[in-house]
Amino acid sequence: MFHSFLRRLLGRCRLNRSQPLRRRPRPVLSVEALEQRDVPTTTVFLDFGSSFPNGQLTVGGQTLMSLNQSVINQGLLNQGLDYNGDGVADQADTALLEKSVVDIVKRTLEPFNLNVVVTSAVTLTDIQSTLNTASHDAYILVAGNAPPGLLAYGWAPLDPGNWNDDIGYVYADDIITKFGAASAATALARVAAHEAAHTFGVGHYDGTSALSRGDVMGAPEEKADARRFDVVATFMRYNASWGDPDPGAYFNVWPYGPDNHSYADMVAAVGLAPDAPGYVTGTGEHDRITVTPDSPFTVQVTVEPFKDDRHTYPYQVYSYIVDTTHGLLIEAGVGDDEIIIDGDLNTTVTVRGGTGTDNSLTEGDSLIVHGSGADDKVTIREDEVLLGSMSVKFIEIEQVSVETGKGKDEVVVESTARGHPTS
Repeated sequence: MFHSFLRRLLGRCRLNRSQPLRRRPRPVLSVEALEQRDVPTTTVFLDFGSSFPNGQLTVGGQTLMSLNQSVINQGLLNQGLDYNGDGVADQADTALLEKSVVDIVKRTLEPFNLNVVVTSAVTLTDIQSTLNTASHDAYILVAGNAPPGLLAYGWAPLDPGNWNDDIGYVYADDIITKFGAASAATALARVAAHEAAHTFGVGHYDGTSALSRGDVMGAPEEKADARRFDVVATFMRYNASWGDPDPGAYFNVWPYGPDNHSYADMVAAVGLAPDAPGYVTGTGEHDRITVTPDSPFTVQVTVEPFKDDRHTYPYQVYSYIVDTTHGLLIEAGVGDDEIIIDGDLNTTVTVRGGTGTDNSLTEGDSLIVHGSGADDKVTIREDEVLLGSMSVKFIEIEQVSVETGKGKDEVVVESTARGHPTS
């Protein structure tokens, strides 16, 4: 009953498009071609329900979303959660949590041709007005509880081809109650990005495997749930497809192709940001990610996943080519990962190890930068390694090493992060 009500509501909110809702084939991923796509920038609107009259959004006398028991809009008071650690649960916790969620959603969606905007609707008319554009946007309500009988952290319609403006839901109260203050931001952001992607036509991938536990689009589908909600999830460049997906479920709806993963599906659905850096991810396990030159403007990425953090029990190795015209962004994700950067890349590299947002060192990620073989000057800072024309900026890294080459190298250590070994 609830979903039929939502579908009627969505029918009222969607703008009538001349195109019918239908499936379309996914183009084969080509970084150079996709970066040149001329598509309108799509917007993901995040509404935390702060302007709902009396804590409720109603349609035709029926309550769509009730915040009377909301923990996100009453300063987390109902659960007594102190998000900012000052010993008091108040509106400051709400503001900080919402900001953290927005920041993580922006990070998760960074490679794509998307804007993330915070809004606040009072009525359904406000939502309709917000969606009155030609860019096929997503309106995500981050508030309230799941309806009785719905065992989910969120819900959104699957819109193959992204023909419509759509509304999705993130059941914030349930998520905060389940994961607590420490993981609230990463969990809420993961579900928000997941539901937004559904409205763009991206379906589920396998969420029962440790290899894919950090994929935004992972789902257990009534099986063992391996997903991690305490770290920043990514749209992974790893094939986490189900062996025999149910065509009636929310599985990836594009025909299978050579780039069958959630990152490729998002690129096909909304395109890349105009100056998006080349995007690298590992798996949900403990990876060794090696980046070496392929051509002046491309690199080869080799991912070696392991079952253990000592990197002794391997899975199958895989690799892919990435364009570096606009630099390189590496999201290592879940696991104790080792990122190895060749000194001859000649580009700007950003490395994110993949910890959560509570500033605890929950993952043991290491960065190794190799010398170029020439006479290098290497400068090490607490958040950057400079080697020739290459800059490697990093966060969420617990250990940094520089392995000099055969030349006469000069190594200057300007600063290091407290408690993080540097060699």
